[in-house]
Amino acid sequence: MSKEKYIDSSKINFRAIESKDYTLIKDFKCENTSLEQFLRNNAYYYQISKQASTNLVFYNDEFVGFFTLKRAELGVSMDVSDIISPYSLDIARIAVSKNYQERGIGSAILKKIIEIANIVNERFITLDALIERYDWYVKRGFSNFIEDEIESSNSDGLVYMYMDLYDESLIDAFFDEAI
Repeated sequence: MSKEKYIDSSKINFRAIESKDYTLIKDFKCENTSLEQFLRNNAYYYQISKQASTNLVFYNDEFVGFFTLKRAELGVSMDVSDIISPYSLDIARIAVSKNYQERGIGSAILKKIIEIANIVNERFITLDALIERYDWYVKRGFSNFIEDEIESSNSDGLVYMYMDLYDESLIDAFFDEAI
């Protein structure tokens, strides 16, 4: 593990999980056994069965995290006149190795996910955040759909959150230039 507090994001690389990766991922620890087990037992199967896509994250060629994405319907009803598609790019799983937490890896992963959402033209990014990670996501531009879910008494311990990538200022600039 490197000693610097914040990592150099130019040294982060991403790639899809492959069948040969079991030896690489078998000892991954992020302090969440559910995420660790998903990575070892299900991530590659979900990849090849087209249920979800898992990318491994490397820093200086060291495996430091992963994220799993899938296309999903928005989990709440919205006024469809305001949106083109009721779908989102859903962050099904996201994890950073315990040795690299709080060093900027998670933020770099979110930046990559936003880039992917823009490439595939998804307006919304959604996720079920653990209540204890709620503030982390808010600081990075996510909002919660349902106000009551941020109460610590939430029985699931999850908050359904979203990021809207629609940028009205870009639309306004486009029409201002067209006139």
